[in-house]
Amino acid sequence: MRAAVQRVLARGAAPLSDEALEALRLQLRGHIQLLGPEVERAARRLPSGDIRRECALTVAGEARMRLRLGPGDTLYVRYAVVQMLARSVSALCDHHEKLRDGTG
Repeated sequence: MRAAVQRVLARGAAPLSDEALEALRLQLRGHIQLLGPEVERAARRLPSGDIRRECALTVAGEARMRLRLGPGDTLYVRYAVVQMLARSVSALCDHHEKLRDGTG
């Protein structure tokens, strides 16, 4: 998952073809669909009001909203959509690790 994120967000990342960009968009959406519910389940095990719980649920909710984004009509918009999905995947990975390890 992190490798997919780096393909988009890494400084100096190589430009992607339309086909590669669409494949990455679909891959990132799949990561969100898998990881979002995992993060939500782990967060809900924490007591209400716990800052880790609230942050993780917020990140998962934002990621779910980003799943509603279409692919975009222009290259600029397609890149923006993929970047937003990548940021959500990155944040979900961070929260998943923190909740799994009991840190944060």
